[in-house]
Amino acid sequence: MNRLMFYLIVAFVIACFGVGAVNIFGSHGAPFVVYFLIVVVLLALIFKRSVLVLVCVGVVLFYFWRPFSGSASAQSPTSCPSAPRAGSALRGPYSSIDQLMRCDSVGPYALQLTGSGTTEYGFVILRDRRGPSYYATAPVRSSQVANPSCLQRPMVQPQDFLASWMDAINGAHVDRGGYVWAATVHTHPACSMASNNFTATDFNQAIVLKNAPADSVPAVDIEKIVMINANDRKVRAFTPMPGDTPFTTFGIETSDRFLPYANLGWDQYALRVQVVTAYP
Repeated sequence: MNRLMFYLIVAFVIACFGVGAVNIFGSHGAPFVVYFLIVVVLLALIFKRSVLVLVCVGVVLFYFWRPFSGSASAQSPTSCPSAPRAGSALRGPYSSIDQLMRCDSVGPYALQLTGSGTTEYGFVILRDRRGPSYYATAPVRSSQVANPSCLQRPMVQPQDFLASWMDAINGAHVDRGGYVWAATVHTHPACSMASNNFTATDFNQAIVLKNAPADSVPAVDIEKIVMINANDRKVRAFTPMPGDTPFTTFGIETSDRFLPYANLGWDQYALRVQVVTAYP
């Protein structure tokens, strides 16, 4: 490889390392990167190019090994309702989305359906307009064609969430206008990925739902999106905010298929992710 290409690769790897260091150490990541670069330069001067190459390779391997999982628990553990759940197509009521994900069996069931395959499952969490009560619909399988490859795994589509909502509303015989979409939940299969966090596609979905028209049908007032990862069995939540901007097509391709840490947009949203709970 010529010298220019070598230095470009080194610059890219070090830039990725810098973004990751901020992920790990927060505001302390910046001085950590400076110290690291000083060490690399000194080692390169002493041992020439070979050590620099080894360090860069080590950094790359570190990125693919270390899952960025999000912050600690979203809130202190909540107690689960002692009353039995009604045998309805709508599972609830619960006092919050987090309580539903911690207490109801619908989350573990979606994870069980995902199993060791590559297909996502998902469902919707509804909020009763009459009060702060939350209900879950039943998990549905992605409608995309089954594919054994993790790079082309079938993902839950908007029409799949819509089908889960329709089945629940019809099965419970309730007025569809009495409930609004408060959250969507989907699984990530046990695929070897650069991160166990949300993908750029997931973040885009949250931003689109947050900006849904007031007169949309079904009614949408999204509070967060939730993801259950089959790799570490953790339940993660992301709360979209006004002003969040979606990823470009190029940003989605590079973040979802390659190295998300190198995308500053993904990094910004990933730092806001919270771990709600973990399933046994």
